[in-house]
Amino acid sequence: MDETDLTLRFDPDSDLASTRFTAGKKIKLTRHANLILRDSYSFRTPGFETNDIDWNTTKSVEVSLGPTATVLAAEFNNSKDDAVWHSSVSLQQPLTKAFTLRASIREIQTQNPSSVFKARYSRTW
Repeated sequence: MDETDLTLRFDPDSDLASTRFTAGKKIKLTRHANLILRDSYSFRTPGFETNDIDWNTTKSVEVSLGPTATVLAAEFNNSKDDAVWHSSVSLQQPLTKAFTLRASIREIQTQNPSSVFKARYSRTW
């Protein structure tokens, strides 16, 4: 694995505990393109009770193009309360260090997919 991330959180205000684990593998396709495979699992429960645990899993595949920083992605998601896998495809393009455009289509497996277009501005002081 090239990337692993473990996040443990407890919010005393809402009394929610959560755990998220993500593992990823980066595979070089060409000099300018990488394939990234990610697998995430998250768990959430009120307090630390083990009787009522919500879970969610996400599998994703990304192709990252080095010179332009363009990312093409496909994502599949499932959760405890849903028997159906949900899917999406997206395209992300940074225009500057602070400004990024993202277009995605969600629920592509259904009769009524939804599309989203976002512009993001981020600045750190």
